[in-house]
Amino acid sequence: MSLPNQTRGEFVEDVQKRYAAKSAGIEMDRWHRYKRGKKLYTSVTGALGLGPKPWMTPWAEKMQRLSDREACIRVAREVATSNVLGPNTDAFDEMVGRLFDKEQSEAKAARKHRDDAADLGSEIHALIHHELSERMGVKLPDPEVSDRAIELMKPWMEWADEVELLPVLSEFAMVTDEGELGGTADLLAFVKGKLTLVDWKTGAAIYLSSHIQTVGYKTMLCKMGVINPLVPMAGLVVRIPKRVDDTPVCEVSVVDQVHDSERWEMLKSLAGCYRAFGVEKKRWEASRA
Repeated sequence: MSLPNQTRGEFVEDVQKRYAAKSAGIEMDRWHRYKRGKKLYTSVTGALGLGPKPWMTPWAEKMQRLSDREACIRVAREVATSNVLGPNTDAFDEMVGRLFDKEQSEAKAARKHRDDAADLGSEIHALIHHELSERMGVKLPDPEVSDRAIELMKPWMEWADEVELLPVLSEFAMVTDEGELGGTADLLAFVKGKLTLVDWKTGAAIYLSSHIQTVGYKTMLCKMGVINPLVPMAGLVVRIPKRVDDTPVCEVSVVDQVHDSERWEMLKSLAGCYRAFGVEKKRWEASRA
């Protein structure tokens, strides 16, 4: 398969046929593990979960400090305006305890709000996949999504029009025996005329792990025989804004191709560590049974 000797339409059709043949039998079990026949594959995202996330601990600590500070201010304000006689009375203790329980309840509601935000990200992914499938001539049922998710499609649609997005494959599963890795990529498409592996993100920022994930999916496409390694293939991570204070424009990060081979080797090593940890965990749990 070589793009210079084909029209773009012929190339797209060829890739879709190759993928259908090469991906036959790939499925995901109830534990979200990739498998083909009896063989299990480590998910790319699972392997990357072992990698360091230096931004997570400071962020979590900052959020906790802000939450604790705000809770203390609210409790102090209510105590100051109450008719409780003083800090040594039972009524004071009861009031502070009641206010603390209230703060805990509101914190639980805040966690639900964060979960709802995660659901919003999934809804945006579903809408994009539905739109891309229709562009490829595949009719899917309309996804059940919120009005907010539909509203947030506008920046993505503007970006897609700007880059003349031509989808080839959308939300497609892959496995490769090299590294025993599996994963589901968001999109293979022509972006401004260049064949590109695209990963959608809806979080607060784009991180290194997203770049490594994209490199993994690009490499897996070639290892599976879907894409000829000689065909140039770029990588993009596109963040769709979903927060109220976000600028309503997609953030685009180009994946550096210089270190593709090193990142692929690192990903395979992480997958090996992930499997080794799973084996050791089973031993440890068996010893405690």
